[in-house]
Amino acid sequence: MSVSDVRERFHYTVLLFIVMIRNMTEFSWNSDHFWVLIPDMLLVLVTEHFVDWLKHAFITKFNEIPAEVYNEYTTSLAYDMTTSRQTTAFSDHCDLVSRRMGFTPFPVCVLVVRIVFQSVKISGAMGWLLVFIGFLCLLSLKFLINIVLLGNAIKIVKRHKETQSKEKNSPKPQRSAFRKVPRMVSFSAVPDQRPLGGDAPLFKSNSTISMESIRLNKEMLETETCSRPEEIGQVKVN
Repeated sequence: MSVSDVRERFHYTVLLFIVMIRNMTEFSWNSDHFWVLIPDMLLVLVTEHFVDWLKHAFITKFNEIPAEVYNEYTTSLAYDMTTSRQTTAFSDHCDLVSRRMGFTPFPVCVLVVRIVFQSVKISGAMGWLLVFIGFLCLLSLKFLINIVLLGNAIKIVKRHKETQSKEKNSPKPQRSAFRKVPRMVSFSAVPDQRPLGGDAPLFKSNSTISMESIRLNKEMLETETCSRPEEIGQVKVN
């Protein structure tokens, strides 16, 4: 979404340039009309920047996206630009970055050239010489922008690699043995689990259970005794 906004702003700039040229042509290239158009063009660009800023602020706020994600986008574009400059690159740098941004420069270039040749009348050798000088100026500007962008991309890539090396070399914090909180057990609700054999009493002295209510199930006792005769030992009868 961020790169699409950048592409959209560039398109708006080109369209405003075309509108300015067509208006200046209609007003016979009057400089007074040029200064009338400048505030409106700046207002459109500033409004576009403000709307994009508000949109990104809304999305990152309510989707809980950290602001550091934009640094990752910048780093990704920087890697694309630096790797495409290598001798082993499989694609041209313009093609790689354009595909990343979803930008197609040729239709915009053809549109600008067509509008300029329709709006500006070229006659004589001096006119074509000015066109050639203008082409050289635009080509020099392109080289200058590429050099500046490549320098910034190299700085971003170096900074990112230094950060990664520091993270790898830094010791990892050890987990504390007391990190987990033990489960609290209440011993007041634990029943008495002493064995029933030996001298241990079956019921406590303050028990409210009546001994008269206790009856042995003779049928179950006889069935269990008959099913396991090998386990029968000596039976003591009190």
